[in-house]
Amino acid sequence: MGQKNIIIIDDQIEIRDTLTELIDSYLSIRPVSFESLDSFLEYLDSEERNIDLVISDVHMPTGSGLRLPLEFEKRSLDIPIIFFSGMADQLPKSKNVTILRKPLVSEKLIETIEKLIK
Repeated sequence: MGQKNIIIIDDQIEIRDTLTELIDSYLSIRPVSFESLDSFLEYLDSEERNIDLVISDVHMPTGSGLRLPLEFEKRSLDIPIIFFSGMADQLPKSKNVTILRKPLVSEKLIETIEKLIK
């Protein structure tokens, strides 16, 4: 599959750590994680980045993950996004966005990641 670059954005360190361990153990990919959308965007804009997938919470104290599709569009980036939310049915549908319901089911997440990064 080659080395893939996966990003995790969530304000809760426990969730970032759990997702990192899950992805690393099932897919042997070590994601890079961020506690806010703004810190990720700074990273994204700091130099040319090859990102294969972003996994993001929707509701965070510093801003909504729902800004991601707009930010990618502004930068002409075509990066798939997985949002996880307890209110999955209420989220707007968007190109390149997959929505998974909280609580996350490990197998469903890994299956979705594999499908999106092939």
